Amino acid sequence: MMGALQQRKLKHLFNVIDADKDGFLEESDFRTYVDNFSRLNGIELGSETHQHHMADTLAYWHGVRQAADQSRDDRVSRDEWLAFWSFIDDAVAAQAGQEPNLALEQLRQSGIAAAKIADTDGDGKITAEEYVRELIAYGQNVDVHSYFSRLDVNGDGYLTHDEVAQLTTDFILSNDPNAPGNYLFGPYL
Repeated sequence: MMGALQQRKLKHLFNVIDADKDGFLEESDFRTYVDNFSRLNGIELGSETHQHHMADTLAYWHGVRQAADQSRDDRVSRDEWLAFWSFIDDAVAAQAGQEPNLALEQLRQSGIAAAKIADTDGDGKITAEEYVRELIAYGQNVDVHSYFSRLDVNGDGYLTHDEVAQLTTDFILSNDPNAPGNYLFGPYL
């Protein structure tokens, strides 16, 4: 069962993704993110890289929609979003101690997939600048540099794909108010 902190973070993430602020997640929200991300990173719309990012992002969206859209109206409400993540949280807990924990591994892989998109130079590291552009693509207008320093626990100036996977796991699963992953998508309070 999700705790209050998890719910607060996931409501924040819903608001971050909901580009048109209509209270629903729809394919257009994910398309907007990819187009914004591409523009911020000098990726030509319609280019092979843009199309690749779009395909990956829409594959994620279609998976979420298929699992979360209980009303079958091709969009996900906030309540459906929270129910979906509650199901994921329960699945991870139910598989605790099992090797492999497939639900946890799927969550980690989604973090790695997101990291690969954010890692615009493909060096396996997400710099503060790449992180800032990622959050700006989502419409975050905060001092995202300060949040990067919270995420960069070892202080080496970048996040590896595995570190992003751990931060994603913390963001979704942790009820610890001090978990670094809480700030993966900017301020959630």
